[in-house]
Amino acid sequence: MLTFALAGATASAADRKIRISSTKAITSVGGFHPESDPSVGGALAVFGAPTSVKSTSINGTSCDYKWSAQGLKIILVSFGEPGRSACELDVGKSQIIRVGGENGRGWHTNCGLFIHSKRSTMRKKYNARRTGKGRYSLLRKRSIYGPPGTTMEVLGARISNGRVSSFVLTPLAAGD
Repeated sequence: MLTFALAGATASAADRKIRISSTKAITSVGGFHPESDPSVGGALAVFGAPTSVKSTSINGTSCDYKWSAQGLKIILVSFGEPGRSACELDVGKSQIIRVGGENGRGWHTNCGLFIHSKRSTMRKKYNARRTGKGRYSLLRKRSIYGPPGTTMEVLGARISNGRVSSFVLTPLAAGD
């Protein structure tokens, strides 16, 4: 069982900026830095105790940490620690980060796209590519996985009722 003694750490609305570098690296999500410290410990230091923690795989390779008040979910993964759970503080690495939902207002990209922005604003700020119903890929980069020319999504957006409802970031810190 995991317990957390970080009740003092919380992310304010002012800390809801998503920063992506010119090389398309996710440098920060609020004060969390998935490039330099992709561990759940790094997220806990910024966001405090999570609302929920749930192992999402039979063998413990995947774990969801949620901070409902911040509209934040981080999916942690571990591919190289047999017998240990990705939910453990020193094991799981941030693979997918989602922000949005009911408490997601205030989250925004360094290009100024906010949760609840209009789809037309999203299209002005990004060369968005539709990838499915209500799903858009905003930033992609060359992937080290797959054949030459393979790209991967770094930042995606979900649209509901013509407005951005969430962002999906893929630091892939555990590998792919």
